[in-house]
Amino acid sequence: MAAANPLFTAIDAAGIAVAMYDWETTQILQANRSMEELLGLAPGTAIAHRTSDFKPQDQGQMRRELRANDGAPTRFESMPIRRRDGEPLFVDITLVAGSTDDGHDAILMIMSDASQRVSAQHQAHQLVRAVEHVADLVAVHDAVGRRLVYANRSFLEATGNVIGGTSHALAVLRPASVERLAVEAEPLLSQGLAWSGLLEADMRNGHRHLSGTLVGEVADGHLRYVTSVLTDVTEDRLQAEKMAWRASHDELTGHVNRAGLIERIETLDPASREHIAVCHLDLDRFQEINDVLGHEIGDRVIVEIARRLDEASRPDDIVARINGDEFVVVLIGVGNPDDAAALAGQLNRRVFDSPIEIDSNQITLSASIGVALSGSTRSTETLLRSADVALYRAKSLGRSHVEVSSAELQQESARRTAMIEELRAALDAGGLTVHYQPIVELVSRRIVGVEALVRWQRADGTYVPPDVFIPLAESVGLVRRIDRFVLDTAIAAVGDLTSDSAPLELHVNLSATLLGDPVLPAEVAMALVRHRYPAERLCLEITETALARDPDAAQETVAALADLGIHLALDDFGTGYSSLASLHRFRLDVIKIDRSFVHLLDDPVARHRRIVTTILRLADALDLRVVAEGIENEAQRRFFEKQGCRLAQGFLFHRPMPIEQLVRLLRDPRGGARLSSVQATQPLRVGAGSLQVGLGAHRDLLTSNGVEAELGRDSEGHRA
Repeated sequence: MAAANPLFTAIDAAGIAVAMYDWETTQILQANRSMEELLGLAPGTAIAHRTSDFKPQDQGQMRRELRANDGAPTRFESMPIRRRDGEPLFVDITLVAGSTDDGHDAILMIMSDASQRVSAQHQAHQLVRAVEHVADLVAVHDAVGRRLVYANRSFLEATGNVIGGTSHALAVLRPASVERLAVEAEPLLSQGLAWSGLLEADMRNGHRHLSGTLVGEVADGHLRYVTSVLTDVTEDRLQAEKMAWRASHDELTGHVNRAGLIERIETLDPASREHIAVCHLDLDRFQEINDVLGHEIGDRVIVEIARRLDEASRPDDIVARINGDEFVVVLIGVGNPDDAAALAGQLNRRVFDSPIEIDSNQITLSASIGVALSGSTRSTETLLRSADVALYRAKSLGRSHVEVSSAELQQESARRTAMIEELRAALDAGGLTVHYQPIVELVSRRIVGVEALVRWQRADGTYVPPDVFIPLAESVGLVRRIDRFVLDTAIAAVGDLTSDSAPLELHVNLSATLLGDPVLPAEVAMALVRHRYPAERLCLEITETALARDPDAAQETVAALADLGIHLALDDFGTGYSSLASLHRFRLDVIKIDRSFVHLLDDPVARHRRIVTTILRLADALDLRVVAEGIENEAQRRFFEKQGCRLAQGFLFHRPMPIEQLVRLLRDPRGGARLSSVQATQPLRVGAGSLQVGLGAHRDLLTSNGVEAELGRDSEGHRA
């Protein structure tokens, strides 16, 4: 029928969907092709349907509104219908009352697709709802009328503005931010572009930092509206500032740390930068304060030292805390080493000459200071390293020394660095060995144990004394590897020499760093199992300094080691400040009287002998075995034998020796039952090879006149 109506044909050509349907039955009487396509119908099939097939809701309301308008055109917008294939559709419908050719009441219906508009409106509604509930501050500003066109709840609550208000919505911005927008943002916004950045504003809840974007809308070539989306980043900014402060400052004292110090030095103007002296201070024996008085008192001491450094330094100087008990003071305007040394010494006296009083504790401290002067070509890192090298020399000279960096010190540091790398390479390549010094029973002269001592022989055949390379290893963290190497090597080697019929106790030294390792007991247990070595024939030697470094951790580790069944010895007994406390607190089996007490016996002063006698009686009362270390002459041996000391070691009996020589000594039927005069198979070379002494048949003569003892001190290290 659509084709039979010229009007429908013309309307169809215009792409307008039109149909006529019966007033009462909603039967479609005529429909053009555009209407059929909109409803999803095949050509010519519209008259087989009713309009109610596509809009099943009651259509009476539509007819009532049409009647109320006397049949005049009546528009219905965004009406939901469903196409023949079931797809939902939104349409705009215009109804006009009419009649068919035969006089029946009919309705002319003109329909257009409104789905895109409805979808856009729905999305806009969702967006508005979302914007209303977000924490960001969203607003639209009338740039011409200077009023607020729209704002979400967050914006209104934060600023106190009112939609439609005449006050400028961005009036809350601080003057600096307003000026910034005028310079940076307005040129972009006037072109309809966007600007992003940080702003500061005075809001209802105070000074706030805002981050966001402004977008301009241009009309007739002029900026008409500005949409702003701002996020309050005040807390994030404060947190970032706090993190940045922590990254460059020491929290305990509030002074700059190493990173902050470098930044401060590098921001000095070039003229000042060329005339500064870096003073690196290290508190002498500060660890003892933490160990005896506790870390809380230690922290208060550090704070007081920082305060005194502030008072003692000049206004332009820089004070930094770069480590636990290390400070740096940068002296500005210092041009020569003499002035730097004088100022550093004055600083040292003003800070440390008077004791620090905390909770009735009078604490006297001193500091070693290394000084380095800048120049036009020295980098900050080089300057700090030079001061550190000078500090290392100052500490080696004793307490409260000031040392100024020099070319000689730098060369010494280079040699030290080279030796560290050489030691590292020796560890990696198996260049370290273990020697063994016998422990003898004084009465029977029988060898009952050995102490394992590490040796480092360079490629040129010279030995580096342990008292040289062990401190180096401790300073760079290599001593842990050395300790583990000695422990495993010694257990494996001595395990083949001990038996039930010929028991031999192995003594191995532990460094302070290894004692604080919670996995140490498990490692020792695995080594014993791996080499099938009896636990009761292993004695680990621990220094008082190691026990005092972290007593709580040490007590736990020592207890775990004792539970394995091994023995524990307190090495260098009497040289620390907490000897009696160590004997009381830790599960120990042996004390080793330090060689310094043994050598006192050569002095005729009677009280020296009484000190050693007291130590022996104390050990006897506590049921502890005693080993006298460093016995070098017959007088010393006779004293300890007379006092009932059972065990001893020293050059008088045996020197440290390789495992092969120890095997020959133990297999010699005479070797374990006499004072040994074991022949060395190789010359002993000390230092860089400048001194070579063959130890052959004349060893006893060397021992008796003291020469051998002096050589031994060069080649023997007391600990592993």
